Amino acid sequence: MRTVVFGMLVWLSISAHAHGWNEKGHMVVARLAWLKLSPQERQTASDILRSHPHYGEFLSVNRPEGISEDEWTFMRAAVWADWIRNNHTDEFNKPTWHYINVPFVPPYSKLKASDFPAEPFSVVTQIPECLEKLRAGSSAEKPIYLCWVLHLIGDVHQPLHCATLFSEVFPVGDRGGNLAMVRIAGGMPVRLHPIWDGLLGDSLELPSILDTAEDLRRLEQRQADQIKQDLATRTTVRDWVDEGFESSKKDVYLLGDLKPANSDDHPSDESLPELSEGYIVNATQVARIAAVKAGCRLAANISAALR
Repeated sequence: MRTVVFGMLVWLSISAHAHGWNEKGHMVVARLAWLKLSPQERQTASDILRSHPHYGEFLSVNRPEGISEDEWTFMRAAVWADWIRNNHTDEFNKPTWHYINVPFVPPYSKLKASDFPAEPFSVVTQIPECLEKLRAGSSAEKPIYLCWVLHLIGDVHQPLHCATLFSEVFPVGDRGGNLAMVRIAGGMPVRLHPIWDGLLGDSLELPSILDTAEDLRRLEQRQADQIKQDLATRTTVRDWVDEGFESSKKDVYLLGDLKPANSDDHPSDESLPELSEGYIVNATQVARIAAVKAGCRLAANISAALR
């Protein structure tokens, strides 16, 4: 176990440029949702995606052997909202939709969370809007907003899309861990956000995606009672954000005990706090459970929107 964790620590230290969940993470969550949809719901979703303006350019390309075009396209659709950061950007990219900066002010800081207002457009406001467009939008709107639903419900389950650290070191926030520098034992300096983005792995080989999804389905069975309770009691997007925010406080920032450096201050490597193997082990389990919930909630909301 120690060898496996050490290998993960080193990998994370050199894989520090992803955003959202990374591409694999989003495809795994979409795979979990796909398996929960009925055959008719899968067909309806696939029919909607076929009219997407980037179906042939992005959604359906590079399909490997061993998976249908419909399922592959559904999984790729969960990545589209990141792809448009660099493609068709002016028309489609909405960078503030992916997250909400709920302020976490650690106990040692003299700042006040109330000093930092919420954004007018965030993952909280946009998931319901996207679901409504999927339910009742035009034939041109539905494929676009199905992609957004697939992506944003995944995003909101990454804890650092629900919180930002404010302190004297981060007077304007750490941008969901994107400015927060730490070190991983045996590795190079890295920012907190991409560590959490990559906890489901990074391989885009189809067997890796399918194996991770199957592993998470087994996890869902093992922890069925707790997961079912969370799904039953936390039903709104705001509930999901609160869940992610509490996880950020506890599991990411360790209730303030983790004190990352600000990358804008150009800290020396030696000054960075070092994450333990235990931190990564816990973070990985937190991410896996969050991905299971994301898949469940994604399937339930797509199903409701397609009725």
